[in-house]
Amino acid sequence: MKHKEDLKGSLNERKPNTTQKRPSSSKKKASPSTDQSKPLKAAYKEQYIRLLAEFDNYKKRNEKERLQWISQANRALIKKLLTILDDLDLACKAEDSPQAEENSAATGVSLIQKKFLQLLIKEGLEEISALPGAQFDPSLHEALATLPSKEENKKGTIAQVVNKGYRLHQEVIRFTKVMVHV
Repeated sequence: MKHKEDLKGSLNERKPNTTQKRPSSSKKKASPSTDQSKPLKAAYKEQYIRLLAEFDNYKKRNEKERLQWISQANRALIKKLLTILDDLDLACKAEDSPQAEENSAATGVSLIQKKFLQLLIKEGLEEISALPGAQFDPSLHEALATLPSKEENKKGTIAQVVNKGYRLHQEVIRFTKVMVHV
């Protein structure tokens, strides 16, 4: 029992003295002089301006990232749609063949191909021009095969276009597939 009493006594010693009087809140505190508050106000104002600038930068960065995501999604969709455009081009070429007769199906396919291409152009798609005889450019063209050429001036030029290439907003999304003279 003595042990418990010692503990109680030691606990009481640790408790803060609550009987001391606290300063009354009814007394007016001394107001800081205006000289001391000016630097504090200036510091708060500077911190506020910095936070506003940081928030503005955050909003701009988020908007830029959002636009990049949209652009990447559009790019992926348009790349998938290019295969359909290729098929429509082939259908239109078959329409131009001597065996094809004038019929409404061939005309319909041609109209669909034109409208589809107009829609993609409106979204920023442009065809990479590659004509036989033009200079091969590895930043725009992909060489699938080489063809020997006896003429010196034809070396390094496009012999045949196998598949069209396209840009989306000045960025190559599919290289023009060509055969090159060597």
